[in-house]
Amino acid sequence: MVETILQYFETYADEEGVLTVEVREHGLWVPNPVRGLPPQFIGLARLPAGVAKQ
Repeated sequence: MVETILQYFETYADEEGVLTVEVREHGLWVPNPVRGLPPQFIGLARLPAGVAKQ
């Protein structure tokens, strides 16, 4: 996931170099820079084994 962010950072970061990451039930997503297209998946968001959901 980190490698993906580094590879595409310039595409998804705003003018100030801030990358917005959306945390959703099925993983981590970045808003698509192309208006009208859905966000793009960057990786799974999983809790470590043995950690209970709140």
